[in-house]
Amino acid sequence: MVAVRWKGQLNENAKHPAFFNVFPELNHNEIMGYEGDKDLLSKMEIVILRSPDENDRIRKRIDITKSLIEDVVSGVTEIWPKGESALERMLYHIIFGDYVSAYLAILNQKDPTEIDFINALKDRLKS
Repeated sequence: MVAVRWKGQLNENAKHPAFFNVFPELNHNEIMGYEGDKDLLSKMEIVILRSPDENDRIRKRIDITKSLIEDVVSGVTEIWPKGESALERMLYHIIFGDYVSAYLAILNQKDPTEIDFINALKDRLKS
């Protein structure tokens, strides 16, 4: 799943917390979290990976969800892929996400190749 890749790349390369969910599942429980801590929410950017292949019900859920949360988060960014086929669009999202994670690492002044916590975890598991 492309969103899993985005999350992993943001976590590992940019050292930036990230999580993901999918529609419609997001609307069953997670949506309630957007009624939570307003200070925390105001610092969160929501990224929605879009697709021209979305069915009408999912498109409607996304639009309604955006309208419910856009005033409590820092912003909602939708990313529409380029490409003719589903594979081309998936690769577009993957490559774009990799670029975003590398650029965010630079903005965060982090080395995207450094994995100190992973190495420390592995070392402690050995003992």
